[in-house]
Amino acid sequence: MKKQELFIKAPAKINLSLLLTGRRADGYHLISSVMQLVSLYDTITIQKRTASGIEIITESPLIPCGEKNTCYKAAASYFKTAGIDNAGISINIKKMIPESAGLAGGSSDAAAVIKGLERIYGAFEGDHRKLNEIALSIGADVPFCMNYLSSCCICEGIGEIMTPVSRNKQMTKIYAVIAKKTRGLSTPSVYARYDALNKPATSERDAKLHAEMLAHAVSEGEPRDIAALLKNELYEAAICIKPEIACLIGSMMSLGALGASMSGSGSAVFGIFPNIKTAKQCESILRADRITAYCVRFI
Repeated sequence: MKKQELFIKAPAKINLSLLLTGRRADGYHLISSVMQLVSLYDTITIQKRTASGIEIITESPLIPCGEKNTCYKAAASYFKTAGIDNAGISINIKKMIPESAGLAGGSSDAAAVIKGLERIYGAFEGDHRKLNEIALSIGADVPFCMNYLSSCCICEGIGEIMTPVSRNKQMTKIYAVIAKKTRGLSTPSVYARYDALNKPATSERDAKLHAEMLAHAVSEGEPRDIAALLKNELYEAAICIKPEIACLIGSMMSLGALGASMSGSGSAVFGIFPNIKTAKQCESILRADRITAYCVRFI
């Protein structure tokens, strides 16, 4: 055994693009998405305890503390795969990432738990492939949130096929504002509405070309080029359920965003800004209007 207590920051992600390229036989949608981690974090505290079992602690009333919690699932899967019986662990989740917002808060928390337990127990000797298999068993976004490849990846399949985007210090100078005005959206309901729209799937060729162009813009740290390529094919379905999402994107643009889009299946939106000053001004104005808003940078 190694460390007995760990504090881990779990970052949010935004989908700079989200294209739908088809559907598997089991019903899962196939995607092509450029995902980027940003500087908005939950904090996960993992501590060994004498009593056996997995204990989830959180002050958020919206998060289940039992077996349905993604952190619980992550810990249970880790222990089962590692063959560790009667382990006792306490997981404290301090939330900053809005729930049900398309920002992968639950997935990032689960990824943090898997990484943390590996640092404590070392059951897989840092075998990233095995740890990613555990991550995928929890959810499609969890492997990306493990952040072993890059803070930005082209994600395909159901999200588990990841191609890292080249890192560049300029990336950390890209500022965005994340905002959420409405209550969260159910991912299944958004996908169901998308299916009802009977939109043709984007060809794999076109999706690949778009992802490569966007990845290049990110690696070069060019906010205007990134903003010009923002795209989310779930947006139309989401605004059928929550029209105010479109209004919030309009507000972002009027407050100086170079481009704005919805993250994941919503309901959070984000704007890309030319500099931190403009981003901070947008954050301040939105908060004054009682809208949850965060100025973040790419990490």
